[in-house]
Formats: sequence, structure tokens, C-alpha cells
Amino acid sequence: MILTKLSQSFTKTVTLQVSLYNLDDNVVVLNDSLLSAKVVLEAKGFILFNYLFSPSETITIDAQSDVSKKGNRLFWDIENRKYELKQVFGKSVNILSVKPDTLFIDFDVLASKNIPVEIEKNISFTEGFDLIKDLKLSQDSVKIIGSKTLIDKISSIKTKSLILKDVNSNINQTIAISNDNKNLKIVPETLEVTAVVKRFTEGKVLLPIKKINVPENTNIKIFPKQVELIYYVDIESYKSIKPEDFEVVADFSKISDSDQNSLNLEIKKVSDKVKNARLFQNSIEFIISK
Repeated sequence: MILTKLSQSFTKTVTLQVSLYNLDDNVVVLNDSLLSAKVVLEAKGFILFNYLFSPSETITIDAQSDVSKKGNRLFWDIENRKYELKQVFGKSVNILSVKPDTLFIDFDVLASKNIPVEIEKNISFTEGFDLIKDLKLSQDSVKIIGSKTLIDKISSIKTKSLILKDVNSNINQTIAISNDNKNLKIVPETLEVTAVVKRFTEGKVLLPIKKINVPENTNIKIFPKQVELIYYVDIESYKSIKPEDFEVVADFSKISDSDQNSLNLEIKKVSDKVKNARLFQNSIEFIISK
């Protein structure tokens, strides 16, 4: 009974996967290209039996001689090349239909450019420890290689997240560049990230407030005349910090209203050894007399 059925004719729809070879070195096929077709076959049951378990075949075509080209698109006319399908499916198989009858394969020219790298990070420090300066990469840019259409849209790229907990010593890690696009190549794919970590403390200093851009023939009294500045510095540099390393100003060119009687202070100078600084009081009051 089974042999009788297998000797009868049946139809079966099979997926034809298309593989290109002999592409130019600077050409890349785009993701949205159609590289498969549905082929309806007619043949004896024993011939079609294998397609019950693997309903697909692959054909390899020459990108130079088997296709037509217009602009950035290749065309493969399947309907008029059924003799090639016969070689794939066998002479005992009738090809009833092929959809689509023409494959459209979009491509682009391979290109490259250098783009800056941004560090993704999630770092926590042991209490009292911090970075002396920002994290530093072994190089600040990488080369990306891909289709021109693709890389023209990319202006920067990020690393995978650098996750470190309770850090209290220098950082020296290898970090990968984040890349979720299989059509994009990155050179190099990993970078070294380093940073100096030290113990930090807070310091305070009382500074005079410097008046700048005072209008001519104008006397301005400010209250208070001094302000406390709080700074954050590594312990090794703490003793070398002096009041002269800082400058706080009241800029009277920034008065916007004749009835104004207060003005925000600005930190104009900070020692390069200091990680950050802030004022205990951010504004002053003033009286103008002529």
C-alpha cells in the first residue's frame, strides 16, 4: 500500500535558498534582500519523500554572470532559468511554479570610518575612594566597516557596560565594544580601560570674594566678603592645597535688574589636584552707591 502511494504523483512546495558567490570584495548584500523563493514541485511520492523532513534546497549563483545589475540592485530571473532549477531538484521533477519569479538583491558598497567610543559604566567605590581622573581608554576611537548606508548612520559607539563593585585600587580592565549588528565589523573589538584610584577626603578653605566688572564710578559693598569653599581631594595631595589655588568671584556684569540686590558667586579657579569643589554659600547681597 505504501509503495503504491509513493509511486503516485504529488505536489510539494519547497523553499529555494539562494547563495551568491564571486561578489566583488567591496560589495555587501543588505539584510532586507530577498534570497529565497517558493517552488511548487510535482513528482512521484518517493522522489518528494525527502522534502517531508527538510523542505528546502540551496542553489549557488555567480554574482558576476548569473545576475543582472541596475544601480545598487542585482536581479536573478528565476522563471527563465528553470533549467538550472532542474539541476537542483532533478530531471524527474516537474517545476510547476516559482514565486517570486525574479529575485531582487539589494547591495551596498563596503566602506569604513573612525568613530569615537563612549564608555558605559556602573562603578561603585569603597567608602572614601574615588578616581583621580576619568576612565581612560587605550584609544578613543575605533574603525567600523560595513555598508556605506549603514555606517553613515553611526556617529559614535559604546562599550559593553563596565561593572565594578567596591573599588579601592587602580582599574585595569579589557572591555569589549558593543555590537549587535552582524553586518558591522569593528576594529579593534576590545580596548583596555585604566584609571588611578586613591583615597579621598574633604577640605575647607575661607576665601575672599573678588569683585569683577564693577561699573565705573560705582562703589559696591558685598555681604559677606568671604565665603567657605569645600573641596574633594585625594589624601596624598591634601597637604599641598593652599587658598591661592582657588578664586571666587562676584561678576557684576551679570546684574540684569536695577532693583537686584543679590548675585550668584562663581568659582573661577580650582587646583588641578582637586576633583571637585563647591561653595558653602552660593550668593551674596550687595549695596551699590555712586
